[in-house]
Amino acid sequence: GWSAARKQCSRSRKTVSSTTNRGSLLALFETKDSFPGGSSSYLSNLSRKDDSKETVTKLKRDILALAAAYDRGFGATQFVRTKMDRLISELSSYLGASEDVATGFTIGENNTHNAPLNGTWQMIYTSALDVLSLATPVNTVSAISQELNPSKQLAVNIIDLIPRFPILPNADAALTRLKVNIQATRRGPKRVGLIFESLEIQAPWKQLFPFLPSITLDLPTKYLKNISSSYDSPGYFDVIYVDEDMLIIQQNAPGGCFVSVKVADCS
Repeated sequence: GWSAARKQCSRSRKTVSSTTNRGSLLALFETKDSFPGGSSSYLSNLSRKDDSKETVTKLKRDILALAAAYDRGFGATQFVRTKMDRLISELSSYLGASEDVATGFTIGENNTHNAPLNGTWQMIYTSALDVLSLATPVNTVSAISQELNPSKQLAVNIIDLIPRFPILPNADAALTRLKVNIQATRRGPKRVGLIFESLEIQAPWKQLFPFLPSITLDLPTKYLKNISSSYDSPGYFDVIYVDEDMLIIQQNAPGGCFVSVKVADCS
């Protein structure tokens, strides 16, 4: 009799202890002061993060689809541009207002390896008229890329042009590559200043005769460095959004918006 009573008592204590532990854990997760910034529960915060991630993924997918459907902006109507602007505006709200995404572009800064803008970015959409005007009855625009190298305070814009009418049997051999070398420096948490220094032209014959030199021209803005360094001086872009695989920037007026994706290189 005593043995059965002790077993029943032990089972009761275990049940109470288990119930108490579960209650304590549940209370821990649901107490608003248990975690940093805890105006709501930890579980709710996790749920919101998951929702935000899904929303960002959907917005990026919609941007990619719209860019592809209208040839990177070359075939976009005003209605399409307005729709794209709305998608970009929504996505931009997920870039924290206090985030310093231009880090690494400060002269003398050593921590450039993890700079958010570092890498090669290939354009998938633009509203910039100076770029859209590159498509002519003679040439079509192939890839447009931008190499950002914070460690050297350097940006290189690379534009590949292909003739609409074949002049050589190999399309690659007919490609003209324009490379604009730019000094890039940090002007603010989301602003990078640009000084356009030189234009390099790799003409089609470069593919056939690689020993021939490219044509390099200095640009007038190269000599305006001393008067083009303030926050609002002409020549800069603002980062609208950036993550590990997408970059959206806005050039100063009358420039436009650029949406790019990260690639291994621009070859």
